[in-house]
Amino acid sequence: MKKSKFYLAFMAVMMLLACTAFTACSDDDDENDAPETVTVMPSVGYSVAYNEELLSLVDIKVTYWDQDGNQAEAVLDESNTVPTTSDTGETIVTWAAAFDLDADRSQKVGYSVSYTAKPDLESKLESIEGEAITVTSGHGYTYVIVDGDGNEISYHPLNITATTRTFEKSRLMEFLTNNRAYSWEAEYDAAAKRFVE
Repeated sequence: MKKSKFYLAFMAVMMLLACTAFTACSDDDDENDAPETVTVMPSVGYSVAYNEELLSLVDIKVTYWDQDGNQAEAVLDESNTVPTTSDTGETIVTWAAAFDLDADRSQKVGYSVSYTAKPDLESKLESIEGEAITVTSGHGYTYVIVDGDGNEISYHPLNITATTRTFEKSRLMEFLTNNRAYSWEAEYDAAAKRFVE
């Protein structure tokens, strides 16, 4: 799977978020010596993707911090993912979420991904032709802070960790049942108007 597919799809979402920045109004009264208040708009986005074959073998759960600072969960399925076809003809299923945050409230941001083997995993593995299976996975996050005029104050580009690995069926079972997970966590600091990793 190529990184460019992740990057283009997810950056399109983040570009839309950046366009929703608040507009700051200034006072035309020159006698007012009060310091100008800068309005900022912080946004954060997460993206995970897997090949369709892996999703037929395991349940993949994303636990993430939402725009209200609460933890939420999503189990990847047809209702919350978008399928695309890679250059090699493989079907890749992507879940993504992006949020505007409250600029005046500090909060955690981040997400984690975990696997749970489906109850009929062993029989499904036996039905797959050959002795090996390819697992394609990708995880990414990005954040941005813009001011009231839409100028970028802070930006972290979409950070994609994408891998394609081939396992013998016996090793895949071991990999999946170990419930390996990927995670990223940070905090939006309202006083400093920045993200701290």
